[in-house]
Amino acid sequence: MRVNENIVKLEYALEFALHLDKCTEYPILLAGGAVRDVLNGREIKDFDFFVDNRAKIALVDKSPYVFDKVSIEYYDNDLEAYNLSSTFLGSRGMQFMFTNMAPEIYIQDKFDIGLCKCWVNIKHGNLHLTEAYEKDVRDCTISVECNDRFNVEHIKRVQDKYLHHNVILNGDPFGLYRKLYENPF
Repeated sequence: MRVNENIVKLEYALEFALHLDKCTEYPILLAGGAVRDVLNGREIKDFDFFVDNRAKIALVDKSPYVFDKVSIEYYDNDLEAYNLSSTFLGSRGMQFMFTNMAPEIYIQDKFDIGLCKCWVNIKHGNLHLTEAYEKDVRDCTISVECNDRFNVEHIKRVQDKYLHHNVILNGDPFGLYRKLYENPF
């Protein structure tokens, strides 16, 4: 993908989110892969927006846009996900995650990959890079927290984009997650 296509996708997604941001007092954060990939010159696959659950009524129920609820197995009870239908970005072009905690805390504490722990506040345009993100960029690693949200497919997708980064599995004293990662079912 050419850089220009990335910019067009990013501008479209941010413009749309900024429009939605006017409908709610709660911040909308663009987080994870789209932010990571644009900062590192990689192709953007999709856009994941994180919003306080209290904004769901204004954004999903009262919005003129069609949001389709999706079930994502590796997310926990603190999150409800919706795809925005009919975007030129594709069927999974924009996803809105409504969280029961402050979105910043969710991203910081619940994201499993350090390289994904970054976000932009749509309203203010503030970019936030966590220590885990900065460490992964600096050390060319993909640090993964081994917990109940461990997702081999997600790790492999990130690794496919960042071929020269080594995967580091944190919290795996017995090597069980390493075995799962190396030999998925």
